[in-house]
Amino acid sequence: MQTRARIDGSGGGPTKKGIEIGLRMALQLVRRGDLLVVAFSGHGVRIDEVDYLCPVGARLDDPKGTMVALDWVYEQMKQCNAPDYRYDGTGFRVVRCEG
Repeated sequence: MQTRARIDGSGGGPTKKGIEIGLRMALQLVRRGDLLVVAFSGHGVRIDEVDYLCPVGARLDDPKGTMVALDWVYEQMKQCNAPDYRYDGTGFRVVRCEG
């Protein structure tokens, strides 16, 4: 079975809330043998040693309230309910492409 989801705000692109809800939902659906590809195309920023994805509405003066911390994304992936999921380097791969 193949499922695709696109997380957008109301016509203006992905929001913090949309990204967080979409990632949680996708990770809840992952089962043994599934392949989940999570992609974010946009801006990112590092503030006080924390890396953030910058969705629509991101504000530098309020990163915790308006951006998605990359550590949060990794934590959600660690908690994935796939029966054979492991966070030891074999459970998922992270590829960062910066341009």
